[in-house]
Amino acid sequence: MAAPFPGGILPSDNPEAANQAAVRQLLSELIDMQFLDLRVLLRLPDPALAPNVGCNFTAAAMMTNLISGPARCMSRPQRRSLITSTTRA
Repeated sequence: MAAPFPGGILPSDNPEAANQAAVRQLLSELIDMQFLDLRVLLRLPDPALAPNVGCNFTAAAMMTNLISGPARCMSRPQRRSLITSTTRA
C-alpha cells in the first residue's frame, strides 16, 4: 500500500477559519472531502489501478470548480439592481 499523500492543510484547518465556527463547519463537512478527492486524482497515473489514465482534465475541472463555486457564492455584485431587474423577467 502506498504512503499517505502529503498535501498540506485542509481548508477547514486554515487559520483564517479558526474563529468562525460556521465557516469551519461548512469547510469540514463539504469542502475538505473534495480536496481529499483532488489529492487522490493528482496521484494518478497509478500502475496498480490504471497505468495509462491520468485524469488530467478531471483534475483541472475539479480545481476550477473548487475555486469558482465558492467565489461565485461569496462575491457581492456592485450593482444589485441590474441583477434583480434581469431575474424578474
